[in-house]
Amino acid sequence: MRVLITGGAGFIGSHLVDALVARGEDCTVLDDLSRGSRDNLAHLTDRVTLIEGSVTDQDLVEDLAPEFDAIYHLASVVGVRSTIANPAQVIEVAVTGTANLIRAAAPDAAFLVASSSEIYGRSVATPFDEQTPGLLGPPQAARWSYAHAKACMEHLALATGSTSRRPASVIRYFNVFGPRMPRSVDPSVITVFLDAAQAGQDLVIYGDGSQTRSFVFVQDAVDGTIAACERGSGAVVNLGGPQETSISDLAEQILSTTSSNSTVQRIALPAALGLTSEEPHRRSATGVLAAELLDWKPQTSLNEGLQTTWSSWPA
Repeated sequence: MRVLITGGAGFIGSHLVDALVARGEDCTVLDDLSRGSRDNLAHLTDRVTLIEGSVTDQDLVEDLAPEFDAIYHLASVVGVRSTIANPAQVIEVAVTGTANLIRAAAPDAAFLVASSSEIYGRSVATPFDEQTPGLLGPPQAARWSYAHAKACMEHLALATGSTSRRPASVIRYFNVFGPRMPRSVDPSVITVFLDAAQAGQDLVIYGDGSQTRSFVFVQDAVDGTIAACERGSGAVVNLGGPQETSISDLAEQILSTTSSNSTVQRIALPAALGLTSEEPHRRSATGVLAAELLDWKPQTSLNEGLQTTWSSWPA
């Protein structure tokens, strides 16, 4: 089967490519390398075709997309700082890129759109199921452009169900972590903590550290992604679980995993980022629909995932 993976040179995307290649799929990656890296695919040598380009390039997408039996659309601008710095780019990549792909894809191709738990915004109705309404901040706050853009992507994907093409699948990732996480472009909290622990620097927590997240190891996320593309046509599925870990506990687990002598420092959230009252305090998923529809639930504990991630961490 011929498969296109947008954003396939990125963190989650490259692990997805690994899994698809291992299954014998003929994989092509479309990535503008703004966040991804050729190094993430170097071990696959000539087993993958990498095309450097953007999903916003309509001519490129129209020439490329119709050839494939399945499209995994993971391309996105990711990260709070990147979102605040350039909200227009976030929206263009998400909305224009998704529309380009949907229009160009073969009508019978399997089509998966990767969304995010960010679409729940500041909702406190945790753990979330797929019908939980999002509580997004106003458009005047650039921080919310990513969440609004992801919601638009989902609308575009789900609208395919009323057309003559095969209905798309939508997944919502919950705080995916693992080897190859970006370290320089808007790194995640786990990346920042691992780098600090490695360097013997303080692990900085914004606020009191009681805020919680549901962390999902990348291989579990990949397994759910493939299952959703194959079995979740027309559905929206959370790829997360009900287990929540506080940021304080995460910091302590990372100190234990790395055997670091670093300490934890708690500071106020920087007002300059405009996030003081915008960050959700809790975020987790029921996991019920993923279990019923995809036979999926996270298999890797946070401790095991951190051990695997740390063992791969560059010096």
